[in-house]
Amino acid sequence: MENKTHIETLAVQAGYEPKNGEPRVLPICQSTTFRYTSCEELAKLFDLDESGYFYTRLGNPTIDALERKFAALEGVWTGSDNAELTAIGLLNPDKELNNAEDPFIFKIGAPGLLSWATRGSADAFIPGIEDIIAGHDIIDGQEVNTVSYAERIARGKLALAALAEYGETHSPEALQTLRENYPFFGYGYYDDPAQLVPPVGMIYYSYHIMVAGGMYMLLILAVGLFLAYKKPGVLDKKWWAAAAMLALVVSWIVSQSGWICAEVGRQPWVIQDLMPTRGAISAVSPAGVKTTFWAFAVVFTAMLAAEISIMINKIRQVAKK
Repeated sequence: MENKTHIETLAVQAGYEPKNGEPRVLPICQSTTFRYTSCEELAKLFDLDESGYFYTRLGNPTIDALERKFAALEGVWTGSDNAELTAIGLLNPDKELNNAEDPFIFKIGAPGLLSWATRGSADAFIPGIEDIIAGHDIIDGQEVNTVSYAERIARGKLALAALAEYGETHSPEALQTLRENYPFFGYGYYDDPAQLVPPVGMIYYSYHIMVAGGMYMLLILAVGLFLAYKKPGVLDKKWWAAAAMLALVVSWIVSQSGWICAEVGRQPWVIQDLMPTRGAISAVSPAGVKTTFWAFAVVFTAMLAAEISIMINKIRQVAKK
């Protein structure tokens, strides 16, 4: 009796066999080199006649995802050489994909630092969100055409259609089409590349709040160590106690900002390139979701109240002494 795999299993597990330009290990990509069937095909990549991956230092699927994340974190819509790392900036809310608006109302940054942090050279080209969507990049001074999001969407739809056909007919042709287009499976759920751009504003501000808060806590640590060794009497001052107590609040803000940055920054993916959030919706009733939410809200609110009460009591005990 033939053992048929359910379509739900195929949606996650089926179809991955490395071919031209595909890594041996699907993301996170740990391959340093990539497989091709002939030297001629590899030569086309070096001559930039075709797009693809051939050496991980120059690019791989994980690096592509990282560059998309950096572009959103720094509000980089259009790529440039000597890209600056923004220290303080206010995003322009009217900026959208492929319009002519300036991404920032104002900003203060360090020129070249983003290029250096991402690609190891202050003069390196950093693709922006619009470049990544269009499939454009420059590596070592050479134009490189990656797979555009329009092509990814088209190939993703082919993969979805092939999976449905294979689930019904077990056609070898459908399985082959699925395998060829499987790396772009998740893109088939979308119709417009703009739908694949995460909320840039939320990612940008949460990231910079996280970094600013982290720097504040490091400053408190450094100053506290210095005072403990050189001027311990200052540690009894009220202003220092207030600054140190503020670090507790800042640590919570940093933690929450980091979660926002990570979870919103990976949108719209549950599994990178394979399963988007719209394809991972569970059949849970609204009542079930509400019950779970309010149960967690009540429990954690009670825990927060207990923690605050304990902290206040301890502070009062120390103050009396």
